[in-house]
Amino acid sequence: MDDARAMIDALPDAGLDIVYLLHPDPWHKKRHAKRRFVNPDNLDALARVLKPGGELRIVTDDPVYRQWTAIRMTERTDFHWMAEKPADWRTPPADWIDTRYALKAGREGRLDCFFRYQKL
Repeated sequence: MDDARAMIDALPDAGLDIVYLLHPDPWHKKRHAKRRFVNPDNLDALARVLKPGGELRIVTDDPVYRQWTAIRMTERTDFHWMAEKPADWRTPPADWIDTRYALKAGREGRLDCFFRYQKL
């Protein structure tokens, strides 16, 4: 019920195999975009706590956040997008478990995008 950044800051370097960012708040208003979790400072922190070869998974059903994430992650040199074909980001990973939010989004016709990035 608190800000996740405090927990991330407390984690040791290269201690995690995988990080999940599930349906982050898209902050639709342009003036609020700076509040989006996918931003350089937070991505630096996640890169610090992920082991080399570790995975960052970002799932969103919001088209604006999908584009935002793709652009921000393309700017990174410490993550590699694991997708090789469209089905890789349209299809959930084999170990995926739907959250309540994902099920609700599906019922409302919103499709998830499954970004998977490997920490270099």
